[in-house]
Amino acid sequence: MATYKGIQGYSVQTLASDPTAANVEGQLWYNSTSSTYKIAVAAAGAWSSGNNVNDARDEATLTGTVTAAIIAGGEPNTVNCETYNGSTWTEVNNCNTARNQGCTGIGVQTGALFVGGQPSPAYVEQWDGTSWTEVADLATGRYGLGGTGTSSLGLIGAGEPLLTSVEEWNDPAYSAKTVTVS
Repeated sequence: MATYKGIQGYSVQTLASDPTAANVEGQLWYNSTSSTYKIAVAAAGAWSSGNNVNDARDEATLTGTVTAAIIAGGEPNTVNCETYNGSTWTEVNNCNTARNQGCTGIGVQTGALFVGGQPSPAYVEQWDGTSWTEVADLATGRYGLGGTGTSSLGLIGAGEPLLTSVEEWNDPAYSAKTVTVS
């Protein structure tokens, strides 16, 4: 069986107390006072305030990156859509159908999907960077769902009313998939 020294080329240091945070990220040591092995990992990031969207809303769909995002729909049921460039939100062409609680996380600012939502849970709209187009509907309408992927290949799943079904987007349509969880 391999040993830590054999893999790393040195033994684990034994220390009476934990070292200071400076220059120990990724280091492993044995604290003899607490009788535990310890490893220093990177500190968690922090949230900071960004600029506000132009239209107050909740339950909107949002996707993209910190420097190129798009937000659409929301409550109260709205068709409003805005893009973000890392510092400013700008009103752009509206989506076609007002709804909230749609899917987030599918696509980027120049190519995204707005999937499901209330009160039209089967609708799917595709953003091409300029405008929204209604595309093939979901096999099972839903809202409050989760999703991931791109505007050309993605997954959505779960949602209300308490669904376990998953659908795969393979542009230009969604197809229902059976997913086995083991």
